[in-house]
Amino acid sequence: MCGISGYITRKQAVKASNIIRMNAAIRHRGPDDEGFVCLGENKFNSFSGGNSTAAIKSLYPRLEEEYLSKMVLGFRRLAILDLSEKGHQPMLSGEVCITFNGEIYNFKSLRTELQASGIAFYSASDTEVVLKAYQKWGIDMVSRLNGMFAIAIVDLKLGKTFLVRDRLGIKPLFYAQTGSHITWCSEIKGILKAEWIRPELSMEGLLLNFQFKSSVAPGTCFEGIHALPPAHILAIDHDSLVTSLDQYWQIPLGPAKYTGDIEQAVAEIEQKLSTITALQIQADVPVITMMSGGVDSTLITALAQQHNKNISSYTLSIDGSGAGNDELPQARKMAEQLNIRQYVQQISDADILENAFHHISHIEEPYNSLDVTFNAARYLQEQGFKVILSGNGADEVFGGYNYNLNLPKWRKLRPYSFMAGLLPNSPALQRLKYYLSLKDIGQFFLSTTGGLRDYQLDDLVKNQDLGSIRDITKPFLEHPKFAADYEGLYYYDLKYSVSAHHVYHDDICAMRYSVEMRYPYLDHELIEMVAKLPLSYRYNGRYTKPLLRKVAAGYIAPDNLQMSKKGFSLPQDRVLETNKELQDFVQKQIAYLKTTGLFEPKAIDKIVREGAQRHYYVYTWQLVSTAIWMQTYL
Repeated sequence: MCGISGYITRKQAVKASNIIRMNAAIRHRGPDDEGFVCLGENKFNSFSGGNSTAAIKSLYPRLEEEYLSKMVLGFRRLAILDLSEKGHQPMLSGEVCITFNGEIYNFKSLRTELQASGIAFYSASDTEVVLKAYQKWGIDMVSRLNGMFAIAIVDLKLGKTFLVRDRLGIKPLFYAQTGSHITWCSEIKGILKAEWIRPELSMEGLLLNFQFKSSVAPGTCFEGIHALPPAHILAIDHDSLVTSLDQYWQIPLGPAKYTGDIEQAVAEIEQKLSTITALQIQADVPVITMMSGGVDSTLITALAQQHNKNISSYTLSIDGSGAGNDELPQARKMAEQLNIRQYVQQISDADILENAFHHISHIEEPYNSLDVTFNAARYLQEQGFKVILSGNGADEVFGGYNYNLNLPKWRKLRPYSFMAGLLPNSPALQRLKYYLSLKDIGQFFLSTTGGLRDYQLDDLVKNQDLGSIRDITKPFLEHPKFAADYEGLYYYDLKYSVSAHHVYHDDICAMRYSVEMRYPYLDHELIEMVAKLPLSYRYNGRYTKPLLRKVAAGYIAPDNLQMSKKGFSLPQDRVLETNKELQDFVQKQIAYLKTTGLFEPKAIDKIVREGAQRHYYVYTWQLVSTAIWMQTYL
């Protein structure tokens, strides 16, 4: 929906040029409007910016770079609900100021409840509902919100600022605490624009990124810059800048509390998904669904079509064949069956290469692929769309990854884990030794992420040994007691595959082109519903997502229901093997990485060579993106 930024300084006031630069760095997140609020003499003062609407410029003076303040909030607006200036932010009410990024899907029912207690509203926006909810219920109002959000609330009477992030971490929020300043922003590139911030590499953050294939909260690859963890509130005292971090929601775990049979569970999930989808297509701008023709996205499209007959779908086509990464024939079949308009983006090798460096560098951390969401968001922005419904999250909630089927094989090998220490340290046996050494479900999950293995990092990263690498990872794999290993995979999938990987990359890629992604499968009430079901309903050991497939059977053609999982991705490995321009690009980045002094050149060459031999380049891309990230930010 938007981008937020801000800072508090404990000592002397600083120039507003800092917040102006920070807000400019995230202009892509909100090209429709801009606003600022500065604290002066213990009261809020509103200002317009260079990109504010004409109406806002007529209401508020322009914020000048030389203006001094100890506290400032900045905002970039992507107008989706209440497109009028009444939805302008930062929004004020008495001694409270809010900046809000995201969507509250139950804002209408909350608004009705607040109105019943005598509270009046000025706008039709969900932002004002959150603001008035805070004034009514305090910060505990967060538990009432159904949606995705990153929020900054300044309360002058309380003398505190609250930074809040949604339960699954769908909306990003980063902060840095440096001496006499606390700085926050929707993207790290905004924080880096503050004059008191110096970008430095966090080796611990980089090692975690390499293993999880993306950074995991609260860590980032920048020293001193943190991701606010999902489902957490950071409270900041205005006078001392002392902070406290509190968790307001946890990923639900067993024991199962459901007494109905599996068919009853399927019916209840179907009804819940329908209700969620109806809420998530609310917008005052055009909404479109992503639809591959497979189970997850097609079911959401079918449910959306029941609530909005004019809904459209989007499909990415590689070559139109339905083979490899291409899913066009399957998606076209479902579009015809549902009688909906289908937007098809035919993507070529040239499209993949275009802006490759810019797209990789826009992501504020190394990543092991070229993200197709950039291409999709750019295309849909050109078609006039601002909101996309995505099928992401279904695999994590309903057990959609193949490693759920591989879990029994690993469990059979666990009694033989002692053999890992008996096998010789031979390159040919390295992968087998690693697999045998996986002692618990956390380590098994880490082996499935597609990140670099610890033994690879032991060779690759200078001044690091295997023990120190494992010590860094260990706290992130600590967990409550699981009822079964399947529940452990579900927990780690939601904790890391969702928040650290899918939704973060979706957000930063889609918002680059001012497009918002929404996720019906990541509704926290649905997650809580599924968590109460017996594991035998959720996993059968024969095929993935048994529950969701039963729901989808009433909407999707049988052939589509049986489609093998492909994922939403570009054919980057094929292009790398056939395109000289991309090969030269990769070689240039690998050569740069060898000059940094952080990595062993021979280990770099080994990773690249083994990737070519296996036609599997995710580790190569991790190194390439690391080189680009270092050149861009350090």
